Amino acid sequence: MLVIPVMILFTMSLKVWRLNLWLSSDPPRTPSKPAVYYALEDVGAVDFKHGKEWRKRCQARCVSLSLSFFALVGSRREEAQLGKAVEC
Repeated sequence: MLVIPVMILFTMSLKVWRLNLWLSSDPPRTPSKPAVYYALEDVGAVDFKHGKEWRKRCQARCVSLSLSFFALVGSRREEAQLGKAVEC
């Protein structure tokens, strides 16, 4: 029974929100990340005592992953469009 509220919260966090408050180390009005990201960032920084350096590395990794994901999706779309153009 205790898992259901956490599942609901984590599912709601998949939508990107722009809130007027700080979310962990993200400043106000920045796009939110999934709740799992904030949980891992806080556990690593506070509980395992990695501090601000850990948070900076998490931010950099998240940005690089999102950029590489969108680059991959974009390149796949371009390949598909080129393939269709060649087939015609």
